Amino acid sequence: MGNQETALFENLEPLPFPLGHCQCVIHKHEILICGGHTRAACLSYNTQKNQYKRICNYPVRIANDSHCVVKRVNSNNPDDITLLSFGGNKFSGRHTLMMKYVSVWDNLKKADQCFNEWTHLTDNQGKPIFFGEERDNYSGARAVVGGANNNLLFVTYYPKSIEVFDFDTFQLIHFAYLPTNYNFSIHYHFCTAIRPFKHYACVYINDVILFFGGLSQHLRPNNFAINDIFRYSIREDRWTKFERTLPLALCDCVGILNEDNKSVHIIGGSDVDKGIVLAHMKTNVQEWMKGETEKEKQWAVEEEEIRELEEMKNNLQIGRLEKKQETIKMVVEHWFRSSLVNMIWIDDLTKIVSLYVMVYFVDYLCFFIICAQSNTKKKISPKMNTYKH
Repeated sequence: MGNQETALFENLEPLPFPLGHCQCVIHKHEILICGGHTRAACLSYNTQKNQYKRICNYPVRIANDSHCVVKRVNSNNPDDITLLSFGGNKFSGRHTLMMKYVSVWDNLKKADQCFNEWTHLTDNQGKPIFFGEERDNYSGARAVVGGANNNLLFVTYYPKSIEVFDFDTFQLIHFAYLPTNYNFSIHYHFCTAIRPFKHYACVYINDVILFFGGLSQHLRPNNFAINDIFRYSIREDRWTKFERTLPLALCDCVGILNEDNKSVHIIGGSDVDKGIVLAHMKTNVQEWMKGETEKEKQWAVEEEEIRELEEMKNNLQIGRLEKKQETIKMVVEHWFRSSLVNMIWIDDLTKIVSLYVMVYFVDYLCFFIICAQSNTKKKISPKMNTYKH
């Protein structure tokens, strides 16, 4: 399996320094790497030359751990791009910075260079502009640029806030809370195997999201990184856990597609045992779009069984249980044969089976209660729900 994993991932020129929690954007044949944990440097990686060049440094005292960087392209000139970096909170310090970027791989004259430097976003009076209120926590916020003219900025941040800003004026257009309640009509299943983990890399392509690595949510020193890779099909609402894995366990890395969407680059990250790494590798997207192996299919079947059990538990759909007698048998068989069972589910399973049994025998129970409270003698009919004085 090790040789197969090595063949799937091509090792590229290592980062010039260890880097985790970095933010990246793609610009033609460049991957712009903007800071990271304890690192203020910004780099350009040339996908054709497999080389790095320095762009600039973040300003001093900018907390750029768990920050967010987005790119806005001028709709009239694809070479004219603006980078926006923001993040932080009232404890670590908030920042909102902008950069006019021109490729560092072009021959630029030093005297004419009025770009490729981060500048503070200010209003007409020179006062700094920050997103949201001072109490808002933008650490770990994520954003996308949209709108007909790339003039809208959509920002989500913990725990469930979403904001829309005008990218030209940076005025707030709309604020709302994300509908995280299970009972909403649109609901996507989050697979059980990846739930205990965080800080994984993910990329979106063709209605599919790929997840790479992750960090367990245990407290140190019991936390650990994983090398698992998952795929989620939005169209099919289906999860796949691949047999194939990353060459090393990673968390806090970043995943980004190259300009033609044919390769995924995995950049930086941490190995819990070895610390922040220099890793930079890429893999062919098509390798992760193939059909499932037999083992992957079996995993998907078991995941679907777990999903169905959870939905029945959350929705308490007694009518559905009445119509699905075979489901009860299937669920019981699954929980007894699976080696991955967490025994805490046994109580849940008992409750659901009890609800199923109760549907058929609740009338008998009610009848006997009536009999016990009555002073008259009753003659019980062989038929359920009928009795005679």
